[in-house]
Amino acid sequence: MTTKLNLIQKLIEVRKAVPYLKKDNKGFQFQFVSSSQTLAALKGAMDEQGVLLVPSVTAYEIRDHTTKKGFHEYFTHLTLLFRWIDADNPADTLESQWCGQGLDDAEKGIGKALTYAEKYFLLKFFNIPTDNDDPDSFQQKRGPASKPVAPPTPAQVAGELADSLMGALTGADNTRYLDSIWVDPNFIAELNKLPTDKQEVVKACYNTKKSQLAEVPA
Repeated sequence: MTTKLNLIQKLIEVRKAVPYLKKDNKGFQFQFVSSSQTLAALKGAMDEQGVLLVPSVTAYEIRDHTTKKGFHEYFTHLTLLFRWIDADNPADTLESQWCGQGLDDAEKGIGKALTYAEKYFLLKFFNIPTDNDDPDSFQQKRGPASKPVAPPTPAQVAGELADSLMGALTGADNTRYLDSIWVDPNFIAELNKLPTDKQEVVKACYNTKKSQLAEVPA
């Protein structure tokens, strides 16, 4: 008789199915995996185990920013609640709080913030290690490789790089650390790889984060 797994046990099985992801894209001081790569790797295991991830926005903040060229951009900060649900027993759930940021000149700020939050939540929740090395030798120990994900477009790479830079900035918990990131030569080198519009997005993120930290009581 097959033992029925509870939600926690199913989530452990999902984690076992994705023990490794190769970092295919370059960002500030590190390489990173894309959102599509993360979701593609996990979706099959989640479907097999019958677990559903439901995100809910519990709070949000949208700030208008004007670039030096006079363009309007909107910085979106979301506070989310991710809820895991066992399809075989919907009463069995697990909740985790998370947040995400996104910056866009139109209506895509919320979508970008959701994508950013979902990717990093899944990577951290399942403790998925990533590596710069070719995974062939690693995969030989695991069996046949999964279906390859289509390479990202230049626009997607630029978006992921901008997200990684903003992730470094938003992770700062004081202005001194924030400024040290901003003047770091590696950070500047990566920032200069971005097209002008994306550079302005990252600069707006820096200014917004600095304003937020200035409002925090010492």
